[in-house]
Amino acid sequence: MASLKDIAAKTGLSMNTVSRAIRHSGYVSEKAQKLVDAAVVELNYQPNRAAQSLRSSRSYEIAVINIVNEPSSACDSMAMDKVFGIKEYLTTDSYEPNMHYMYSSPEYSAESEKLFSNILWQKPAGIIFLSENAMAMKLYNIAEKAGIPAILISYAGSLEYDSVYVDRRQGVYDGVKYLLKKGRRNIVFAGQKISDQRFEGYNAAVVDAGISSRIVSIKSGGLEEISKTGRDAAVKILSEQPDVDGVIAYSDYLASGIALGFKSLGKRVPEDIALIGFDNRELAMFSSPPLTTIAQPNRELGRLTAKALLSKVLLKNTKKIQIKVKMELVLRQSA
Repeated sequence: MASLKDIAAKTGLSMNTVSRAIRHSGYVSEKAQKLVDAAVVELNYQPNRAAQSLRSSRSYEIAVINIVNEPSSACDSMAMDKVFGIKEYLTTDSYEPNMHYMYSSPEYSAESEKLFSNILWQKPAGIIFLSENAMAMKLYNIAEKAGIPAILISYAGSLEYDSVYVDRRQGVYDGVKYLLKKGRRNIVFAGQKISDQRFEGYNAAVVDAGISSRIVSIKSGGLEEISKTGRDAAVKILSEQPDVDGVIAYSDYLASGIALGFKSLGKRVPEDIALIGFDNRELAMFSSPPLTTIAQPNRELGRLTAKALLSKVLLKNTKKIQIKVKMELVLRQSA
């Protein structure tokens, strides 16, 4: 493994200059900084964070906490994309994410809080919560009282918490507008009619367009329920809205199932009914037909969250952070 001494020998610079350049602390000329940066890449230099922490009494660990409903959702691909983005950004500043999993169900509450106490005892530089739920908000408040900067990847943002969130309202609004441009006028929102930004975006778009709101209340199931849930959803949509010509689904899972259901009922996608999913999961590319969907930029979401947290850690930023991230419509063959 390369050392500071190796980089000094490679660049012809002093150890002190190399150290300042790597830590981005103190004066280093632009020429020297470029030499060190190139040598770091060429020699694959990895800083010894434990040694750095001992010398500076400063932690370089960022605790990343994923609070899930059940073990099967712990390694969800969308959550992992966020983690990749977090790690990608943190390592540019010599910080290292440390991943932790907790369960939100009441029977695991005491166990999760004990684990969180152990995390706080290790004094991480900061904490990122990958989700927003009652437990995450409770632990956020505990971290704040302990003087450890924390941030949530949130659903809608809240002035009470530092958070980064996806603009789901704008995403669905843009999806409806796209269907309108394609000549669709009888557009259904298929999902749970709850206080959700997706529903708000749909409602705003149809009001702006002067067309009727068409809500078909359907619970969005997971991957294992696509076939049954989808057929049931397709039957319900055609029963309640027989003239439907466009559908915005609550999730890609639901949209994929609806596509299967429409096909079994003799309805063609997109010729008879255009269909748009939500999330841009891997599944969307392999559905039949491949799903047009509203994409969550999860990797970028992770990067922006890490960047925002480090602004609190390094710059002692005490102002509440609220960052809204734009969604994008990914065009495929279903709409």
